Amino acid sequence: MSADTETRSPVELSKYLLSSYVRVMTGRIHDRSVSGLVGEALASPEYNEVAHRMWRTRNYERIDKHFSWITRFLVAMSVVIAQTP
Repeated sequence: MSADTETRSPVELSKYLLSSYVRVMTGRIHDRSVSGLVGEALASPEYNEVAHRMWRTRNYERIDKHFSWITRFLVAMSVVIAQTP
């Protein structure tokens, strides 16, 4: 992707966005659940909670510096959608 944003691929950004959204919306990390979703999306049954936790530990903060605004936008949109009759 870009050296400016310190992001290596669209997959890495997607993992971050899913992890970040779940964390903000629930107040917890939920590595097991997020890893299940990521594993299904990537058609990678070997992607598990441990793999995701390791990925998150190495990458989350670095990506968060540049893309936390997207998570805030997604959360705001969720609130709007939930309030729409």
